[in-house]
Amino acid sequence: MIPGREGKDSSRATREHVNYLKRVKLQIPHLQETLLKETVLALIDLGEYQEALDELDLYIVTMPFDQNPVLHLYAGMLWLFTAQPQTKVSTNSVPKGLGKSDTLDVSGWNAPRVAAAKRHFRRAIALDPGNNFARGWLERLGCDSIESQPVASGLMALDDEEEEEGESKEGKDIIMAKDEDDDLIALPISMDVDSEDDLDEARPSKRARGYTE
Repeated sequence: MIPGREGKDSSRATREHVNYLKRVKLQIPHLQETLLKETVLALIDLGEYQEALDELDLYIVTMPFDQNPVLHLYAGMLWLFTAQPQTKVSTNSVPKGLGKSDTLDVSGWNAPRVAAAKRHFRRAIALDPGNNFARGWLERLGCDSIESQPVASGLMALDDEEEEEGESKEGKDIIMAKDEDDDLIALPISMDVDSEDDLDEARPSKRARGYTE
């Protein structure tokens, strides 16, 4: 049994479980991608969304993590979720009116975080053109799926606030929704969409965190 899991079926994450994953991730370099995914999902399970994003952001700009479309999908969803006004964030249920055809009104959200989410979704599609999850989120944001610029780390994305706020004011990437109550998103507890990617056995080599060519 993995340390730190709760319940009869050991399905709920705990802080002990997260700390265990972080330790093991540093000790087994060739499984770092898989363990990073597990760490992020465990933190989401705990409701620690910003910590999950911070953990992911430490790795995603380095090899081989920057070549993993699933990690970019997770990053995009976390950036978008944390971009919502804190007083409106709901994590318990999916809000009404969020069908595939609905467009999110993000006019009152944190513009740099929304921009970072778009970049990660586009990067995920560039790496995996069949990634319908990332494509669907971009459609909800009312923008195309073409990767127009490299993905920046969290600090770089937030430092770009002036440029992105201007983009938000112009409204080129946003289609307003009529009902403000329909504009909230809930981050699903289960985001495991890569059942065949967990071990990444086909990758020719694994490099430790911080590797540079």
